[in-house]
Amino acid sequence: MRVRLLITIALAAVILIGPACGGEKGEKQSPGSAAGSPKELNFSLGQRWKFVFYESGTEVGTNEMEITAIEGEGDAATYTLTSSLHLKQSTACKPTDATSTLTIDAHGAPIAYSAEASIGSG
Repeated sequence: MRVRLLITIALAAVILIGPACGGEKGEKQSPGSAAGSPKELNFSLGQRWKFVFYESGTEVGTNEMEITAIEGEGDAATYTLTSSLHLKQSTACKPTDATSTLTIDAHGAPIAYSAEASIGSG
């Protein structure tokens, strides 16, 4: 369970950091922002991502993520990302259903995190 939770957190981090970096070298800046100042995230309510996991060419699971809440604006904004992980029985893992919620500030710093998981036997 610990490995699956770490995978979920790592995927969330990739998703959160990716749109903020932009460009080939991650040098995206919004107009008027000073060099070296933290970049603001700019997510939209309902924005979604889906990752599909394969083992030997066979789909064994998915992780679907969505921006489910946005509070505030600009530098004071907070974003809530909900992740639903579904893994089938395979040689690499037991059947797993997990839901996690991550709330971050406008610069990607975590504010709150919660998770629930059901891991089957096998």
